[in-house]
Amino acid sequence: MEFAKEWSNRFVPIPARVSLNDLILSHLDASKNRPLHVLGLDIDPGYLAEHILMRNENAIY
Repeated sequence: MEFAKEWSNRFVPIPARVSLNDLILSHLDASKNRPLHVLGLDIDPGYLAEHILMRNENAIY
């Protein structure tokens, strides 16, 4: 468990990952009028889920 905490503290998304997150979010914009349930199964420590939740007011984790 300690290894996972240390890894997540060191993890910094690279610009390409941030761009990919933005692209994914742009495709989700069509669902802004409906609840969006987010489940983070990405290889990073939840950055994609956080990215979606911070930018979509209808998103639920």
